[in-house]
Parts: sequence; structure tokens; C-alpha cells
Amino acid sequence: MVGIPCIYATPVIIGRRETVADYVSKFYTKVIWRKTYKDGISLVQGMPLWPKTNRLPVLPPPWTKGNVGRPSNYVRRKGRNETSSSSNKNKMPLQKRIMTCSNCLQQGQTSKAAKMPLF
Repeated sequence: MVGIPCIYATPVIIGRRETVADYVSKFYTKVIWRKTYKDGISLVQGMPLWPKTNRLPVLPPPWTKGNVGRPSNYVRRKGRNETSSSSNKNKMPLQKRIMTCSNCLQQGQTSKAAKMPLF
């Protein structure tokens, strides 16, 4: 589409024992390049010399809250004096639960602090 063979066409051209340069557009030749730039490139005036218009300046994009993409899974840790606002009213808070050891089945301790050896 641009006048230069793609990387997939080049091995086919070489396999047919033809020259890749034959498939390049004439606009990429040295002769056309020299005709294009024979007079040189004229300088462009700086922004202070551009003509003034009565149009509004280019505005920045609108501000949106949050980041685009996958939401973060960050959960803030609660402080010591904060209470959890659990939506489940049937669940007892951890402070009021009576722990039972899975090893000796005694209340008030856990298997990590059990005095009896493991089964």
C-alpha cells in the first residue's frame, strides 16, 4: 500500500530470483528524492509570527474521576477504635466469639496455643 514490499513478500520475491528493488515504488528512488529537495526546505516561522485568530484556544480534555482500567483491590485497614460496618447482621464480631481448640476441643484456646500434643 505504501510502495514498499512487506516482510512476507520479500522472501517470495527473493525465492523467485527477482530483485526486490523492482517492486519498490518509483517515488523511493534517488532521482525522485533529488528532484523533491533540489530547492531545499524553507524555514517555518515561529509561533509568535503565526496569524492571530478569534477562535477559542484548545481546551484540555475533561477531568474524570478515577483511573481507567481494572479497579484496584486495595482494602483499607481499620484502626483500633474503628468498628466494622458489616452488612451481614447475623455474623458475630471476632471479639465476642468463643474460640474452640480443634485439637483438645476446649473453649478459650486455639490449636496453636493448645497444651495437649497433636493427635
